[in-house]
Amino acid sequence: MKNNTSAMLAVIAIALSFASLIGYIEPGTCTIAPAQGLPSCEQAATERLWGFVGLFTFGAGTLLIGTLRARRNAKRDAASENQPIQ
Repeated sequence: MKNNTSAMLAVIAIALSFASLIGYIEPGTCTIAPAQGLPSCEQAATERLWGFVGLFTFGAGTLLIGTLRARRNAKRDAASENQPIQ
């Protein structure tokens, strides 16, 4: 069995993208006044959403590229097996 580190990282990134939404703060219902040095509710919500988008895009892209490479390599291997040895 091959060690597929990129697939492992992709799955972890996708899981983290959904986990980042757990702490999402709805800016419309946020009543906490921002303290000095802390982001406002709108900034925190925007950062969470961009974190989700970034991690999910990285994970999905990595899985897609890995799948396409595996299919290409499988086709290449199948084609080389069918050619006669000279």
